[in-house]
Amino acid sequence: INPLLLCLLVLSLQQCAPKQQQQQETTWPGEAWVSSTPKAEGLDAAVMDSIHADILNGKYGLIDEFLVIRHGKIVASHQYKQNYDSIASHYDTIPNMYNYDDPEWHPYYHRSNLHSLQSVTKSVTSVALGIAIDEGKLGDVNTHPMELFTGYTQDFTDPRRKAITLEDLLTMRSGIDWNEAGSYESDENSCIVMERSNAWVQYVLSRPMREDPGTKWDYNSGVSVLLGKLVSLSTGMRVDKWTEEKLFKPLGIKNYFWKPTADNEVDTEGGLYLSAQDLARIGYLFLHKGKWNDKQVVSEQWVEQS
Repeated sequence: INPLLLCLLVLSLQQCAPKQQQQQETTWPGEAWVSSTPKAEGLDAAVMDSIHADILNGKYGLIDEFLVIRHGKIVASHQYKQNYDSIASHYDTIPNMYNYDDPEWHPYYHRSNLHSLQSVTKSVTSVALGIAIDEGKLGDVNTHPMELFTGYTQDFTDPRRKAITLEDLLTMRSGIDWNEAGSYESDENSCIVMERSNAWVQYVLSRPMREDPGTKWDYNSGVSVLLGKLVSLSTGMRVDKWTEEKLFKPLGIKNYFWKPTADNEVDTEGGLYLSAQDLARIGYLFLHKGKWNDKQVVSEQWVEQS
């Protein structure tokens, strides 16, 4: 993760609370989160003060925000102003939406408080897919989805390709030949090659099979691109609009930025930007097993499987 874009977010789990506090009524954020004090929520303020001091002293690099939420209440919130105009001058600023240092493409340079989630985007994509499955749009995790990619070129002479399941994609055990173990500055990194291409979905589908699906884990940003496209194919909505309607709106998330790819697909492997407080809403949703207020946004089963 690029340190210029790093946002430190700490979510304190309700399970850690004393027994009597676990029984208290759940506090849900409205337009904003409710504020409290560390002491009132059973936390040691000195610990958070020490982290805040370390950030001010530069121990963790370029941090923009430090947020702690406990029992649905903000107990620590600090923002740190960085001179990104000066920082960006040291980088190549040729306009390119996938040059994460380019000030034209990072919302923070446009005075926004949105942050690059990088690969946390993959988890949000998974929630969007889970909602589609909950609504009967796309079978279940045992579905074999590769033939759903109509209009693309794939080599189905290798029977392993048709054997890939949604679960294999979600757990990065697709068996697709992919190299993302090295530096993201390397021309041999499959993710970098994909991001430089004009057709991300086709690039991933064109990769040959290497192993039997479900047998070996390989970190693969490409399969998250496929999952985002599957959300679009199964729902009839672009994945960003589906996510806005089915996830963001119920949680009260109004401001987001989601990068398009060169062919106007959605970058579901690393292109989502949220504020720290809105990212916390997604964490809070999962702490409550997919439920928000009285609405089951994503099924408890999906949360547990995730």
